[in-house]
Amino acid sequence: MEQISNTNQITHHQLGWCRSGYGGYRINSIKFDTPMPLGKAINEICSNEAMTESLSEYRYFSNKILKQIKKDLSGNNNIKDTPVTGMIDFGQTAMVFETTDGDVLKITSREHFLGRKPQDFDIPIKSHSKLSPKSFCHYYLEEKVSKNFSHDEADNLKNTITNKGYKIIDFRYAQIGKTKDGKMVLLDPECARKNNIWGLLVQKFSKIKSYLKIIK
Repeated sequence: MEQISNTNQITHHQLGWCRSGYGGYRINSIKFDTPMPLGKAINEICSNEAMTESLSEYRYFSNKILKQIKKDLSGNNNIKDTPVTGMIDFGQTAMVFETTDGDVLKITSREHFLGRKPQDFDIPIKSHSKLSPKSFCHYYLEEKVSKNFSHDEADNLKNTITNKGYKIIDFRYAQIGKTKDGKMVLLDPECARKNNIWGLLVQKFSKIKSYLKIIK
C-alpha cells in the first residue's frame, strides 16, 4: 500500500498495486480515508495524476472511458451519491467499488454479459442500468462475496458451468466467490460463453461493437 494525498491535502488514499500484463505494476485498488459519494470518488481519481497515469497504462481502460464515466455520473441521480469506501478492483473493462452497505458497485465500459443471458451460476444482479441513456458505460450493483472457499467448491462451480453448455474463457479464483447463503458464483460474466459457434460469434460481435462505441 502507498499513501498519497490529493492536491488540497484534504483526503488521503491508500493505493494497492499489482503486476500489470506488461512487466510493470499498476494500481488495482484505492481505499479512501473516509467514505465519499461515488461521483466525488470518480472526480478524485480523474483529478489525481498519480492514479490516472497508472490506470491509463491498462490499454483497455483509457482516459476517454474515465472521462465518459465522470460525465455520465454528473447527471445520474440514481447512483452518483452512493457512498463508497474505495475502489477494490480494476480490470480491463470494469472499476469495482465497495459501498458503505457492503455491496459491490461495478462500473463497466460495456454490457457485462456480452450478449448472453444471466445464468444461475452468475453473481445475482441487484440493479443494473446504463450510466446515461446514450452512454456505452453500465453499472451493476451486486452482493460482495466471500473468497473463503475450497478447491473442491471451485471445481464444482467449474463443472456446473461446463455442464450447462458454456465454455469457460478465464477461470481464476479472482473471478469466483461464495455468496452469503453459501452458493459459489462466477463474478465476471465475460468469462463464460455458450460452447458453440453461435456463442463465439455473439461474444466476438459484442466486443467489437463495444470497442466501436468507445472510439467513435
